Amino acid sequence: MEHSYSRYSFSKCSSHDSCFATNQPLELDEAILRRIPRAFEIGMPDHSERVKILKTILKCEKVKEGFDYEHVARLCEEYTGSDLFELCKQAAYLAVSDILRDEKEGKPTRRVCTILL
Repeated sequence: MEHSYSRYSFSKCSSHDSCFATNQPLELDEAILRRIPRAFEIGMPDHSERVKILKTILKCEKVKEGFDYEHVARLCEEYTGSDLFELCKQAAYLAVSDILRDEKEGKPTRRVCTILL
């Protein structure tokens, strides 16, 4: 069985699968939507899922003992997994920026910094 979409075709035996994801489905062009055979919505993560996402993002990082993942997850109620990742990344950039500023100003700096969200 073969389905043709403009100059592209997808056959039952095709070894290529594609997955598209967006947080802005209303912004997708109609031509793109016509070429996507299936669409489904994945809702926002609930509190326990946000805790799991944060733990996954930070699993390879040195996190302060007693870090309150639950509290951060409560503060980030409307955040997607991608938003949580960006939050952690920005927290790290901010900490590095503080260290670089202190070094430039001749202030003593710590080699290890604690990132608090």
